[in-house]
Amino acid sequence: MQKTSEGNNNKDIQRMRTMSYFVNAANRIIEEEGIEALTVRKVAALAGYNVATVYNYFENLEYLVGFASIKYLRDYHLSLKNDVEPIKDPRERFLMIWKKFIYYSFRNPKIYRAIFFTTPKFTLCELFDYYFRMFPEELETHSIDLESMMRGCTLRTRNMSVLRQLLKRTGGTSEGFNIEDMNEMMIYLYQGMLYSIIDNNLQEPEIIALEDKFMDYIENILSLSGI
Repeated sequence: MQKTSEGNNNKDIQRMRTMSYFVNAANRIIEEEGIEALTVRKVAALAGYNVATVYNYFENLEYLVGFASIKYLRDYHLSLKNDVEPIKDPRERFLMIWKKFIYYSFRNPKIYRAIFFTTPKFTLCELFDYYFRMFPEELETHSIDLESMMRGCTLRTRNMSVLRQLLKRTGGTSEGFNIEDMNEMMIYLYQGMLYSIIDNNLQEPEIIALEDKFMDYIENILSLSGI
């Protein structure tokens, strides 16, 4: 049994290593040419493999784009440690989580769209598992509530995790809306604004205004819910 286990571990390590070659190649293309320029053929050529081998590890281009995009979460995750962990007030803590998330995502909208909205849903859990195996320290430095959020496989589950904690800590009853409706409204609001930045090619002054508007809406949802 031990040999089998060791054999499986070695295969897993080899798979991770090969995947990392393709992910690193994809990252380089994104940095140099933009996410729109990313193709499986370019990734294969840059990594020194044939196209068929890439498809052995990534089902399609969207899958590969998702894996290549996750490194852009690092700055956001680090901001949670520096700017969210010290906050004790539950409502302020929840709002700061969103404030940091929209700050980083609104400035890399295509990347965050790839991660949370165009990567096939059934691959997201594997994507985040892969990410935290590359950067395990990002989970180890967070309190339980933030770690639980970061392990969420979708944006909905991530926000629901911290939203439940907010209601629990404040004693809120979500009188205006039930918690599922609150979560849906926040996610759809975020998705709409994220796509607006992309579709309209918004620049920094417009993005800042959109950030302020988003946070006003989130605070209004909380207030109408008795939080």
